[in-house]
Amino acid sequence: MSKEEKRALQAEVARQSREISDKFALEIDATILWSLHEKFGFGPERCKRFYDSVAESRENLLKKYEMQDESEFILLYKLKEAGIDLRKWAEEQKKHVVIHVK
Repeated sequence: MSKEEKRALQAEVARQSREISDKFALEIDATILWSLHEKFGFGPERCKRFYDSVAESRENLLKKYEMQDESEFILLYKLKEAGIDLRKWAEEQKKHVVIHVK
């Protein structure tokens, strides 16, 4: 594959990433906000501040993909530095998920 073909492919992947993110963002945001409201007592104002902060971080993530940067997403790195290994937590969560089939 030529350099130009690789760039075109990466641009298409970035476009599709943006499309997928936009498609599912509202449902993901609703899931997170509902949990914050129900389990942690966040009211409308606090939920809005959280939502705005996440929206900004999401934009930075999508820009990273558009720039075709191969490095790890900076927030994953910063969280890990703070003792929050999100990749590890995600793997642990996968082991505990039970799917009920009717």
